[in-house]
Amino acid sequence: MTNIKEKLKSFAESVVDLSNPDENKIEDLIEKSNNFFNAQLHLTEVSMEYANSIKNFSKNEDDPISSLLNTLANNYEKIEKSRKLKVSKLKFKYISQLEDLLKTFNRLKDDIDNLKNAQDALEKAQVNYNKEKSKSIENQQDDKLLNAKLELDKAKRIVAHGDSNVRITKKVFKKEKEEKFNNILDNIITIEVDFYNSALEKISTLKQELHSIENQY
Repeated sequence: MTNIKEKLKSFAESVVDLSNPDENKIEDLIEKSNNFFNAQLHLTEVSMEYANSIKNFSKNEDDPISSLLNTLANNYEKIEKSRKLKVSKLKFKYISQLEDLLKTFNRLKDDIDNLKNAQDALEKAQVNYNKEKSKSIENQQDDKLLNAKLELDKAKRIVAHGDSNVRITKKVFKKEKEEKFNNILDNIITIEVDFYNSALEKISTLKQELHSIENQY
């Protein structure tokens, strides 16, 4: 149980972290989320083993104990099957959207890297042009100066294009992050509420079934 609590805490901390400007937390959030979901699946496995153990124990008991234990085990199995389905839904509705967001963020990183490379190329082109232009008239070669000017103009266009790409991708990423996290939170609330309502319903039914069995003996 302690391990599960730690994973829940780690998961919650990662969600909070993503609200900060450090968007490279997305990969960490995906990893922690998968750990969180795997912890729930492990809980399901342990609970199913427990239910099976109760059933095996009940075989050596007479009624009403046998019936009571079997009813309890069956309800545990139903709840854990619902939990397994809940995790599958969360993975589909949650992890897939984070992975899509990560793709956009990686595209943004690529655009930023390309812009930095273009800026470096522009700086070199500017240095080369200044070098050619600073030569005395008698040492200047028209073709070299012209080529240097052409390379400089080309580098400026590439930087302008790269800067535009970064601005556009930043806007796309920001909008996509807001939309996806609104969807993610809505999905989490809906899926979790459905699961716990279903679990409460099963427990209420279990209580009625146990009273019914008790009244028969």
